Amino acid sequence: MTKYPLLGLGVVLAGALVLGGRGAAVADDPPPPAAPAAPAAPAAATSPAPAPVEFPCALCFTPEMEYIPEADQGAVATPDDLAATTEKVQADWATKQAWLQRQATPEVVRALSRWAKPQMESYAAVPSLAKLVFAPVRTDPAHRKATYEATVDTLPSHHPTVTRRLKLLLLCDQESGRILRVTITIRGQRLE
Repeated sequence: MTKYPLLGLGVVLAGALVLGGRGAAVADDPPPPAAPAAPAAPAAATSPAPAPVEFPCALCFTPEMEYIPEADQGAVATPDDLAATTEKVQADWATKQAWLQRQATPEVVRALSRWAKPQMESYAAVPSLAKLVFAPVRTDPAHRKATYEATVDTLPSHHPTVTRRLKLLLLCDQESGRILRVTITIRGQRLE
């Protein structure tokens, strides 16, 4: 007697299910009827091919005041530290800003807001990103990365002493100035 007597029964039942309940296939059984041929597809219309999806770099949407490692840790950068890289970053930005303008919609900005939701209901237009000038804010010398920041817009606030700004952060390769990731976020500051 086998140790697992029902195991054989399970294999037989599984085989019966796979074979459509017919049991074991017999060589003399006629083959199952062929499925009717599908009607020929109509001739392709002259519709344009879908546009390719374009991702020139990584894109991150970070809710208001959320921790962002490349902006909130690392060595503080000054314009003098990264003068050679800054020009390359601005040049790379010029190639990506139109793409990002399409991603940074008023709906996205309103969704990033945490504290001024009623005040943000009327936010209707993200300003042009074409003329933004980025300043270095942090460096990560061990990984040769730099973070740049620009303010896009001052946003409605929920309190008179709080200033809220729509920010773009660029994580860049320090050697080439190539933008690796763009982060869209909201940062606030309380004035005392």
